[in-house]
Amino acid sequence: MTYIVSINATGLSTTAPSDGFIDPTTFSQYYSKMTYVGSKAAEVLDKDSSFYINGIVISPLEETIPAIADAINATTYKHHCLAQIEGGKLKLTTTPLHWDVVPVITDITEGVREKLGFVDPVLEDHPTMPDTKDAVLPKVRANMRWLSIIDMLSLTGNVNIHFRTSPDSATMVDPAVKIDFLVTPQDNYYNFDFSGNMVYGATAVKYAIAKALMLTSKKLCTFYDPTFTDEKKTLRKGEVLEKVEIGALTNDQTVAYNAITITTL
Repeated sequence: MTYIVSINATGLSTTAPSDGFIDPTTFSQYYSKMTYVGSKAAEVLDKDSSFYINGIVISPLEETIPAIADAINATTYKHHCLAQIEGGKLKLTTTPLHWDVVPVITDITEGVREKLGFVDPVLEDHPTMPDTKDAVLPKVRANMRWLSIIDMLSLTGNVNIHFRTSPDSATMVDPAVKIDFLVTPQDNYYNFDFSGNMVYGATAVKYAIAKALMLTSKKLCTFYDPTFTDEKKTLRKGEVLEKVEIGALTNDQTVAYNAITITTL
């Protein structure tokens, strides 16, 4: 069984040092991410048209431009591309941990790639690097919190986690407002509720994540500091090794639990 997990930041009290919310994408990955934009406005596809993205079949359900993006995003976890329509043009951004993927659209129905404007897509410029450590630290904490979720889910069984879309509104320095991902736990996956009772399946997944949202921890992290110069050259240029603390996103069990929505894929 695979579950779609959504965590919404609304209602969570993100007081320092709990800033940054949750993000699987590191600062360096944001800098390296690839976004390709169609060279012309996309056109509505004919009925029953289909095409490949990185070998995955895409078949829009409706004859509209938004339906093209919806069809692409329905299988983002397979082809690792997130679609948007901006200014009428199709924009494809590779997902976290897959920034090195180049989106390749291939015709199944003849002429689709031309209609999508993706014969000669344009690669967007990389984001501007921040110039202070304080601008970088929230993303480091968001990365730590993502790892805490993985750790908590893995305590009581094997789970596979896949990104469905990039975190909403997240940038190199800005936190997400919501994060969606897929969780496929082993059969008979279990965890414990806040009273210590054993729970299973989707409920077990939800309690594991809720506990992660309430964690406080401090770990040694290597991260980018634009103000740092290592004279001994023991680290890569701009990197520091420091203890970083994350606090609970909330101390209220009900708030933590209700911030999570789980549906079956």
